[in-house]
Amino acid sequence: MMRERAMRGPIGDVATRLARRAVGVICAGLLIVSPLSGASRGATSAVVAEARPYNTALLVTTDAGSAIDGIVTDGTTLAWLAGRGAMYARTLADGREARLLDGTVDRSQLAFGNGTLIWIERGQGGAAVRGLRLDGGEQFTIAAGAGERNSPAISGSTVIWREARGGGWQIVGHDLADRRDLAITSIPAARGAVAIAERTVVWEEFRDGRWMLISHDLGTRQETALVSGAEDYLDPALGAGAVAFVRRSAGRTAGGLILRDLRSGKEQVIAEGHLIMRPRIAGDLVVWEDWRDGVPSIYAFDRASGKEFPLARTEGARGPTIGGTVVAWLGKGQFSARVTAVRLVKSLPSDPQDAPTMSDPDVRYFPETKHSTAGAFRQFWSVNGGLAVFGYPLTEAFEEAGADGVKRQVQYFERAKLEANPRDPKQIALARLGAELTTGRSFPTVAAFDSTDERAYFPQTGQGVGGWFLGYWRERGGVNVFGFPISGEITENGRTVQYFERARFELVPGGTDPASGIALGQIGREALVKLGWLAPEQTPGR
Repeated sequence: MMRERAMRGPIGDVATRLARRAVGVICAGLLIVSPLSGASRGATSAVVAEARPYNTALLVTTDAGSAIDGIVTDGTTLAWLAGRGAMYARTLADGREARLLDGTVDRSQLAFGNGTLIWIERGQGGAAVRGLRLDGGEQFTIAAGAGERNSPAISGSTVIWREARGGGWQIVGHDLADRRDLAITSIPAARGAVAIAERTVVWEEFRDGRWMLISHDLGTRQETALVSGAEDYLDPALGAGAVAFVRRSAGRTAGGLILRDLRSGKEQVIAEGHLIMRPRIAGDLVVWEDWRDGVPSIYAFDRASGKEFPLARTEGARGPTIGGTVVAWLGKGQFSARVTAVRLVKSLPSDPQDAPTMSDPDVRYFPETKHSTAGAFRQFWSVNGGLAVFGYPLTEAFEEAGADGVKRQVQYFERAKLEANPRDPKQIALARLGAELTTGRSFPTVAAFDSTDERAYFPQTGQGVGGWFLGYWRERGGVNVFGFPISGEITENGRTVQYFERARFELVPGGTDPASGIALGQIGREALVKLGWLAPEQTPGR
């Protein structure tokens, strides 16, 4: 038996110029998953959970009526239908919210694109495709007349929808820019959910006893079957050169979420083994409604890192929409339905991490900075002076491309950046952070002299080292650890310092020998401040 499927249009966004209205923020029952939370003090051994590719910032959570349908967002504005077709919009930057259209007309299946809201409007004469331009508030009709129309979607100036004709469904469209109708399919057939991104249209079509996905190029009018196999392929979502869809065996509710690159045809399974619904794509992000725990939750997948992560695990979280890096969904409020929106902020290696509960002797977590060091990095750190020499970790270990273009694992500490040899990751060394931080500065060289126990000359850089600085340098590993000197002794911020390729030595007031009178400068922290990853005033534990 063929299965007809209703579909909501792809979810976009809304821009608004709206009167301010007080809206209560109710957070009960909502869990926004983020790595930014507190930890108890004191160093512990722990397994550190893998960092998520994004942090979440709550933008709005508001009760919005008993019957919400079709939330949409473009990353700046949120819009939805409530009750019997009332249309609302809220600007996310300033929280302004207003009713755009009253609820005296049956409206459903909201879509958004290019500053325009599109929806299905039902009356005695049939179902019409209607639109509203947010800039100016102009309403207009795209298609009307007897018969059924549904599943509108919009990309740029092109609007598409399903239309019942000849005992089946046709995919038709309209170009708002030149006011031209588009006949996308020519023969009525059993067709379901439809999606559009730029010049590509994808829809479900029932063929040979199963649901297929068909792609249509609006420019060349070429039609292609995207998938093959005996399973059903459902819920297509388009964006950023890819299509996401649900693959499900006939008669089963559990399935897999598949991401397919439209250019290469390469596919990857994002999630599988449970009910998955309503995928959406924007840029590197895929979001969907996920039932792995037996209740609906909202999950996301970052295409750049290949990581999946939960956004909301709460009663009734469903129907996600995405625009840019803003994700919104519907949920169950205390007395009515709730609209929630969060902004996803790309996480950094310097973002604080929660203290895990599982113990691992190879990992040490520091609540002072909410970071861990482990493996070869921890061993090098411990053997070569630990906290007294290198300070606290300021990042997790992560992959970074060096000036030579080679990617290697690195970790920033307060007074150094450690890096792993790309050919042998167990070999750890200090990165050339002293040289990097002094790029563009010129230090005078000294006349060559014969090295002694008290003074040493380095022709490689034309610099000399003497006194306690030389003693500390020799005792702690010399050129193999710190590199060559790149400056002489100079005064910075009231202290006598000397730069080396991989460190900055500082004379500590009140010291009685090199061990107590010399410290490494906090060039790791300074480097992260320069990158914009830390605020200048940040201190351990903040």
